[in-house]
Amino acid sequence: MALPGSDPYVEHSLRTSMFFPATRLFVAGNPKAAGTTLRWWLLEAHGVDVADRTSESWWGESAPFQTVWDAGIDLDFTWGDLSADQREDALTASDVLTVLPIRHPVSRLFSAWSGKYLVGEPYYADRLAPEFHQLPESLDSVDQIRDLFEQFVVD
Repeated sequence: MALPGSDPYVEHSLRTSMFFPATRLFVAGNPKAAGTTLRWWLLEAHGVDVADRTSESWWGESAPFQTVWDAGIDLDFTWGDLSADQREDALTASDVLTVLPIRHPVSRLFSAWSGKYLVGEPYYADRLAPEFHQLPESLDSVDQIRDLFEQFVVD
């Protein structure tokens, strides 16, 4: 459901948002703010057995925890699963608690470097610009790791 005149960031934010009608909690999606962890935890806390529902996810091979983003899996409470009335309720009702998670930029930078770039996460690597510094085949020293982190920050 696109909002008239909304930009791609808003659209992405809504696609990654969740609304829990019973608890009146709306968690606004915020890219790169630990959304995977939050999504998994909140869905489980609201009775969704995420591991069971995502057992056939195409994400399972390369990034098991990322299965919560598989659009082909019905997880309930995600923006795409909400009716028009539920979406309206989430965005306008005065009794809804709206939460917008944020993440400290340094924490996010280190997480992207160590949890995606340094380990060669295929999904992440495929999205890097061609001019982005590539990792060597092996890491040989702490100094090399420090230099790679510095290069990552510069890139």
